[in-house]
Amino acid sequence: MPLIGFSSRGKGRSLLLLGFLVLASVFLFAQLHQLQPVIQNTPVIEYTGPPTTVSAAEEEHVPVLPAPYTTVPDKVPFCAERFETKYLEKLRDSATQYCNESQALTCFHSQVVNRWDSFCFGKKAKFLPEDGKFQLDCNLTCTRKTESNSKPLELNVFHKYWYDTVPSRVLDGLVKMKHEAEFWPQKSQNYTILVKRKSATNLWHSLLEIYSMLLSLDVLHMTLQPNMPSTPFISKSDAENTQVVILDDHEDGPYYELWSLFAKKQVVRMKNVSPNTRFENIIVPLGGESNPLWQGDWEINTCKSSALLNTFVNRVLAFYSLQKTKHRQSDKLTLTFIDGVGGQRLVDQEKYLKELQNYFPLVNIQLIDFAAISFREQLKIIQQTDVLAGVHGAGLAHGTFLPPGSVMVEILPNTPNHKGFRNMASLMGHSYFSTGVSKMSKKPNWHSEDNSIEIETFLAVMKLAIKTMYNKNLRNYDAS
Repeated sequence: MPLIGFSSRGKGRSLLLLGFLVLASVFLFAQLHQLQPVIQNTPVIEYTGPPTTVSAAEEEHVPVLPAPYTTVPDKVPFCAERFETKYLEKLRDSATQYCNESQALTCFHSQVVNRWDSFCFGKKAKFLPEDGKFQLDCNLTCTRKTESNSKPLELNVFHKYWYDTVPSRVLDGLVKMKHEAEFWPQKSQNYTILVKRKSATNLWHSLLEIYSMLLSLDVLHMTLQPNMPSTPFISKSDAENTQVVILDDHEDGPYYELWSLFAKKQVVRMKNVSPNTRFENIIVPLGGESNPLWQGDWEINTCKSSALLNTFVNRVLAFYSLQKTKHRQSDKLTLTFIDGVGGQRLVDQEKYLKELQNYFPLVNIQLIDFAAISFREQLKIIQQTDVLAGVHGAGLAHGTFLPPGSVMVEILPNTPNHKGFRNMASLMGHSYFSTGVSKMSKKPNWHSEDNSIEIETFLAVMKLAIKTMYNKNLRNYDAS
């Protein structure tokens, strides 16, 4: 009995079909054998759906920020252009050559308020001891932007600063332009920073002038020289050959040594420069009034951080071999009140502070005359301070160096409505409170006036400041 039931006619058809399948298999096997090298080197592709765009980060297996976050701007444009690195980048991109044939003078310009702020770099400068001036090989009829086709800013419209600081006054009074001027070549390049200070003892003005100098040097470090694609105007290694020359006749003051934050050669005054001194490059930095922290200081801004200011703080602390401290839970809270000796003093401040101490026996309350100690000692005190308070004045600039998350209290006279310290506190992440005085003395200048305030008002704002510090959960004490 046949194993498979089908007729002889069906059997013939089945054999025919079977033979066809065998021949097809042999043919297919031969084709596959010929394609074997190709198949072995071809990756297997599995279909997983419609094609999608894959970012470079995903290809490298780097975690990608979830989409909702990508729509949040990093910084408000106003803040980024004044207090972040974009400020340096825009200055770098503004580089303007004023002497095309010799490339002797390049200036950089910024416009964050309704004026132009500038600084300049002069190459191959010759010192003229007979009239105490510098000479550059420059024909001012040739001017062009190095990175832009926009019309360059002419030297004769540089802003004339309120305090006669650099660069316009320095360029007008100390630099001569003469095409094909003689130059004495140097064995190694040196750099001279020409500085005219507003004062020597005002901390606010002095810090801002030093801050402006460092911002100018940062831009020069970021900017490549024309026709020298790998050479910046100045580099870190040039610090050993860089010197600050002071042009004014003010006393040295307590912040004089800070002018050496970058320049490692000894600071010298212009009147003491030897007649046979040979110069190579001169730098006329941004004036103190021109840096973003001073600009717009009569209006409140809402900026909450600043990479520029934080970098400056770190540089100053490192210069004095100090490190930025943090508030610690186990520490006793410290309130430092600025003793405005010689002006801007609070009447009956000792009595008021004693009364405040009765309310907060666990708070270390100290009255400090900063003018009586070195700046390094001032910084050490500020780094251990939680609440800094005082009458409006330059001493409140110490708030720049407070530990992050501190509190500032400003007692404002009736005459000015200055917002500089308030804005600085915001940029450094501090809480800020202010209160006005009730009566001022009859002295002719508010900068040197003693100020009066009711004790109830004084205690109220100080209690608010202290409890705000407690409320940051950095202490174990009961705020009551």
